[in-house]
Amino acid sequence: MPGRDLRLSIDAALQQVGERALQNGIGLAQAHGNPADAGAFVAMDTRNGEILALGSAPSFDPNVFTRPMSQRTYDERYGERAGSPLFDRAVEGAYAIGSTFKVVTAAAGLATGATTVERVYNDTGAWSSGAQVRRNAGNAVFGPVSLVWALAVSVDTYFYDLGERLNADPVRHPRGGELQAWARRFGFGAPTGIDLPNEQQGVVPDPRRGPELWKAELRCRRERHLDNCHIALPEHDWTVGDNVSLAIGQGDFAASPLQLATAYAAIANGGTVVRPHVGLAVLGDKGRIADRITPRPARRIEILGLQAIRDGLLGATAMRDGTAYDVFAGFGRQVYGKTGTVQMDGRPDQSWFVAYVEDPQRPIVVAAVIEDGGFGAEAAAPAVRQILSQWIYGRPGRAVSGTKGN
Repeated sequence: MPGRDLRLSIDAALQQVGERALQNGIGLAQAHGNPADAGAFVAMDTRNGEILALGSAPSFDPNVFTRPMSQRTYDERYGERAGSPLFDRAVEGAYAIGSTFKVVTAAAGLATGATTVERVYNDTGAWSSGAQVRRNAGNAVFGPVSLVWALAVSVDTYFYDLGERLNADPVRHPRGGELQAWARRFGFGAPTGIDLPNEQQGVVPDPRRGPELWKAELRCRRERHLDNCHIALPEHDWTVGDNVSLAIGQGDFAASPLQLATAYAAIANGGTVVRPHVGLAVLGDKGRIADRITPRPARRIEILGLQAIRDGLLGATAMRDGTAYDVFAGFGRQVYGKTGTVQMDGRPDQSWFVAYVEDPQRPIVVAAVIEDGGFGAEAAAPAVRQILSQWIYGRPGRAVSGTKGN
């Protein structure tokens, strides 16, 4: 008896353009002197979580698995040295997401009163707490900034300050404070529930993480009879610096491109955390729909100051000083987006961009990462621009690289 067919949400043309756009982003990163060779993207309907396109690079041809191959050939083609092409970075990847996380910090700050839409923060280029000093990317100094401007031009110190304000007593709040709570409300730190295998849940760091990792380190040493498993350093107590790192999406925080797209879909649709899915319907006899696949949303969240957050994202692409302005200048539609540039120990920066377009009939959110790709505007943003252009105009257009940091 023949099996039933499954109708998917994937748009074939967008999928093809997305894969090419990802490769174009990698190429632009290399042109800027970065050794990029991997990345991922997700395109999704912001209303209901339908996955419109999803890709990971390097990729592979599944047809080769119809024939036997040796272990040596398998390792050469699909092992770590080949870039692990069987690893789906869009769903299984666990990355720091940098400044794209700042919308969560903004939402937490507005909800708790740690900041307001009207509050003006005087940026001197540096933030300090005790002996700890952190600076804006490129040592930039912005002067007086509001929330909208801080998102549009990505003022790190504004969010360092919020991270400090939102830090909770680690003894009384072992699961962290409102910053951690809002990260979880947006869907970070837990699987989205997509109907694909091997989804990772990511990490929202809180005061429990240091002791838990140290226990794992000691257990590994005992079981493997090693002096050091390199899981963790001696037990680390939670500090304000940990919360400050989280406030800009770095430190021990980790998420997938899929989780990032899901979080921004909630901003686009007004607070519904959708459940991503690629299955649309099960088809029965003669292609008739036997069962529709319509997963319920995970939850609803009330995002105070939502319009200000949206204005900041629009400013990133539409204001002349916005971090993605040079990428989207002349695009022809309003794009709400955010760059992310993740600093990596001993490696080039990681390039991130996430954006959505409002449309009553065809709303879309796209998130992309280029590993070792440099600034967010250099590699990831051009890839997202081409994907959005295909969806809106039916053609990808040229890959436009930006120059802004952060």
